Amino acid sequence: MQGIFTSLPTPSSYPLYRDLLSAFGLGQKKINTILGKEDVSDLGKLDELLSEDDTVTECKSQNQKLMEFLTKRENLSQLIKYATKLPKNISSKDHAYK
Repeated sequence: MQGIFTSLPTPSSYPLYRDLLSAFGLGQKKINTILGKEDVSDLGKLDELLSEDDTVTECKSQNQKLMEFLTKRENLSQLIKYATKLPKNISSKDHAYK
C-alpha cells in the first residue's frame, strides 16, 4: 500500500515537472509568442517576459530568440535599472519583485 503513495509528486519534484514541460517546448512556445508580438514595445515585451515563469528556464536552455532580445542594449540597460533602482511606486509588488 505504501508504494502507491510514494509515486505521487512532492513539492520538491515540481521543478522537475516544469523542466519536463519545457523539454516538450511548452515554455518556449509562450516565450516565442511574447517575442513575436508586433503591437507591443520592447519594454512591454520585457515586462511580460519577466512576469512569465518559463523565462529563466528558457534562458538556461539558451533559447536563441530570447537571448537575442535580452542582449539588446536597451533591454540590458532596463534590466540593470530593475536590479539596481527602487521602483517609483513601491506599492506595486510586481515591479518591486522584478
